[in-house]
Amino acid sequence: QPLGVLVLESATAGAFRTADVRPLESVADICAIAIQNANFFEQTRRMAFVDGLTGVYNRRYFEQRILEELERASRYAGGLAVIMLDIDHFKKVNDEFGHLLGDEVLRQLSNILTQQLRRVDVVCRYGGEEFSILVPQTTGEHALGVAEKLRKVIEDWNFPGVPRPVTVSIGVADFPGNGTTRDELVKAADAALYAAKQAGRNRVLAAAASARV
Repeated sequence: QPLGVLVLESATAGAFRTADVRPLESVADICAIAIQNANFFEQTRRMAFVDGLTGVYNRRYFEQRILEELERASRYAGGLAVIMLDIDHFKKVNDEFGHLLGDEVLRQLSNILTQQLRRVDVVCRYGGEEFSILVPQTTGEHALGVAEKLRKVIEDWNFPGVPRPVTVSIGVADFPGNGTTRDELVKAADAALYAAKQAGRNRVLAAAASARV
């Protein structure tokens, strides 16, 4: 398949001869191999950061990207929200309907998150049925609003094969209000997620807060 175009130009008319075609084709082949190798390298690099089941980014990418976003937010005095989301009673879905359907729920939920968020937002499968989301330039009530929108869309979504609503619990933390480092923000969002589950699930809680959004 075509990988690129090699274009040669001369200020002198008739500078290229028929005999030049074969060596130029050899040059084009070398360029094609270089381009192909670069593409393979990029594909391999991307696969290392993508979750094989859902197609969204994995935890390894999250750990790298959050550092970049924190540096950017700090440098330009911006904000950053970290959203931790967990599917409620996901083990029951697997137990009652099988792991294949459970996997499909994870895939569909990943698609929902990707469709409902901006291109600049980063959706990652943090592990199991837990997802982490980076929302740049977003803090406070705005971040909680984003999380609540996701919660509501998921609750109202018709997951084929699951005869009851699938709900999620969500914890939200933001920079710099709840921390200035990766560990501080993730810990704060995790604590809020745990509090949301303890409070009855299917709700959004802000870090260090106890009120339902």
